[in-house]
Amino acid sequence: MNRDEGMQVAKRFKDLLLRRGYPVHHVVLFGSVAKNTAGTESDIDIAVITDAFDSSRIHEGGTILLASKDIDLRIETVTLHPEDFQRPFFNAFAWEKTPR
Repeated sequence: MNRDEGMQVAKRFKDLLLRRGYPVHHVVLFGSVAKNTAGTESDIDIAVITDAFDSSRIHEGGTILLASKDIDLRIETVTLHPEDFQRPFFNAFAWEKTPR
């Protein structure tokens, strides 16, 4: 999969999450697909930045991951909250591509 195809998958995933009522701010494509270096066995790494919607981050992450499989089985997700970016690790983290 190339970067443009990955961006389309990420956009479709965001649209699905919004239709289902999840409080999503952004989805971000990262990893080998975003870098345009994906091979035939590569997954599609997508970070989802969302407001809290469950009492447990583990449940939130599981819910988002399960929803991703309705778009493409190769999607692997990371679920984050906006406040996570106030932490030093995330301030230094470089996201590759954000679909519009």
